[in-house]
Amino acid sequence: MFDGLKRFPRMGFPVALGILAWVAVTPAYSAVRHLRHPRVVEEIKPILSYLSHKGGTNHVLYVYGGAGPSFLYYSPSYRLDNFRVALGSYNKQDALNELNQLRGSGHVWVLFSHFDKSFFFDHLKELGEPLHQITAEGAWLGLYDL
Repeated sequence: MFDGLKRFPRMGFPVALGILAWVAVTPAYSAVRHLRHPRVVEEIKPILSYLSHKGGTNHVLYVYGGAGPSFLYYSPSYRLDNFRVALGSYNKQDALNELNQLRGSGHVWVLFSHFDKSFFFDHLKELGEPLHQITAEGAWLGLYDL
């Protein structure tokens, strides 16, 4: 059964065993590490959870296009029925126009992920200071009175 191992010289067997152990242990260690501390790149689930508990009745939720796919995937798992959702464009200029069109809508929550912070935050400052804001890894939510 182990006839192939007899071909290794005496020093070759420990080396081969060490390489085999390294090849087996390295991915296992990485898997366990990621189970204990999952990788998070741009995460909107904590924000959606927050909104499901804090959102006001009939508030508008503007979802920037970069956050759209994640929002559409995860939002059914959260109670967001009390929001009027406006799915925005991924194009930066279109998104700015959409935000401007929301003026006069009262309380508007703005959700961003996959976005250029400086570009949008400069424009949002023109709309006013957020009444409330939270961040998650790679995502941002702000409440504005427009």
